[in-house]
Amino acid sequence: MSVDTGRLLSEFAAAFGRPAKMLSIAPGRVNLIGEHTDYNEGFVLPVAIDRTVAVAAAVRDDGRSAVRSLDYGECDEFDCRPERDTVGGWKNYVRGVVWALEDEGHQPAGADLAIAGDVPQGTGLSSSAAIEVAVAGAVAEVNGLDLPLPEIARLARGKGASGDDHGTDDD
Repeated sequence: MSVDTGRLLSEFAAAFGRPAKMLSIAPGRVNLIGEHTDYNEGFVLPVAIDRTVAVAAAVRDDGRSAVRSLDYGECDEFDCRPERDTVGGWKNYVRGVVWALEDEGHQPAGADLAIAGDVPQGTGLSSSAAIEVAVAGAVAEVNGLDLPLPEIARLARGKGASGDDHGTDDD
């Protein structure tokens, strides 16, 4: 299975009145050995699965990000900077990644994002990590930030808006 990217791009255009400039896709994963030891410096062997999260994106220049989740039928909009209000659920994963970029000295101008995925949630297949990596790649790309993949993974694994080590949960 995989996300219907044609539908995602169409929904992006309908929601934001313009085409997306790029797609960022990240897989879910399963740990064959070492569940939750990767962030404790233990042995781990994660393997990507055939389920993904995809993010369609285009840059904004007003310091805000607007997000539409196709899976939840919900939207979110927030400032990339000053106040960092958490709102719960999937929205905090997106917000946390944007704020992590800011904390690392990058200055994202903002982005319009549409998100869809088929990684089952709450099953230990890292749906939250997939959304974080896909969002980080999308926001970095549309903002012209030249971030190598290991840096994107590190940013996605860091502490998010809620303070949780959200790249390592078991959802």
